[in-house]
Amino acid sequence: MLIAALDFLMAHEPDLIAAADALGVAPQVLAAAHHALSGPQNPDEEWNP
Repeated sequence: MLIAALDFLMAHEPDLIAAADALGVAPQVLAAAHHALSGPQNPDEEWNP
């Protein structure tokens, strides 16, 4: 469920910025969480969260 919310925020920058502001974090923190939870984008890529 969390990854779905982060997917949405990553696709809608104004909402990403608003959510980050409401949480008191930089948007990059949410982007890093999205990256960590997404897993590898390429099946041959090693996953290093």
